[in-house]
Amino acid sequence: MPFHNKAAVPLKKASGL
Repeated sequence: MPFHNKAAVPLKKASGL
């Protein structure tokens, strides 16, 4: 799921914040 990976990148960054 390439489209899912793209959404998981910013999501993970926001979660880390």
